[in-house]
Amino acid sequence: MHTSETKLSTLIYHYLMVYIGWGTTFLALRNTVLDMPVTVGAAIRYSIAASLILMIKVLSGHSITFTRNQLLGASFTGLLMFGVAINLEATAMKELSSGIVCIIAASAPFGMALFNRLLGGKPITASELVGGIVAMSGVIFLAINQTEGQLQVERWGAFILCMGGMVFWSLGSVLNRHVPVPSDTRVLSALQLAAAGVFMALVAFANGDLEKVSAESFSSRFIFGTAYLVVLGGLLVIQSYNWLVKNQSVAKASSHAFVNPMIAVFVGYFLGGESLNAAILLSLLVVLVGTALMLFGWSGLINLCVRKTGGR
Repeated sequence: MHTSETKLSTLIYHYLMVYIGWGTTFLALRNTVLDMPVTVGAAIRYSIAASLILMIKVLSGHSITFTRNQLLGASFTGLLMFGVAINLEATAMKELSSGIVCIIAASAPFGMALFNRLLGGKPITASELVGGIVAMSGVIFLAINQTEGQLQVERWGAFILCMGGMVFWSLGSVLNRHVPVPSDTRVLSALQLAAAGVFMALVAFANGDLEKVSAESFSSRFIFGTAYLVVLGGLLVIQSYNWLVKNQSVAKASSHAFVNPMIAVFVGYFLGGESLNAAILLSLLVVLVGTALMLFGWSGLINLCVRKTGGR
């Protein structure tokens, strides 16, 4: 009984981290790119987070063990998820609000279902396909609304970056189940972040981004945003997400996409002064309906709606 209760409490904790905690990190991420080059900020953030994770593990008396193949696997998925995906989204935040970026990222379950199928997983169901199309239509509507239907290269480019980030995140998440990675999620997270940190440092050096850093780059919002992402994102949320990916189905592990956008949109509005209008709320609703359809299926979505409206 005690064991089952422990497992349940562990499950609830990890879901709360990715459901609630993750949604609040989008505004913090946007604050880190407004004054500091994306590559430099990411290199700093990932390096600190990876070092803290390993230090805490060592100080708690646990050993750090992994094989060469696990190191390569964790580094590869880390490059996809943190070195590429997160920083594509961060770059897009120079043009888009954190809430809009999170709405687009909510289509990740569709990408994960596609990649899971390509890598030998279960076939895509009709509800997953229709749900993915519905979610994508919400993203397209949002893009058209935010660009006023005109060829605004920078804003359309930002939407494309977000979609690219979703694709790389989905691929990296699914590969975590198919390539050798450490079974300890703390070690896995640390190796992923360390690899991404080194990669972003090299990119920053190659792009000359280090020369763009000044005293003003270390603004209060950058420092607070970085600290928030390191503690909540690096030490808590990412480890919980990796745990869910390894111990839950792909659909359940990606179900955070149903909650994160609502959290991110309202956190951005109330704390970040970001815009919120009917078009954003409508696109949010469409994306969430599509995501719910992908995650719960036709019957699950109907039952969810019935419970919400007080039906029997």
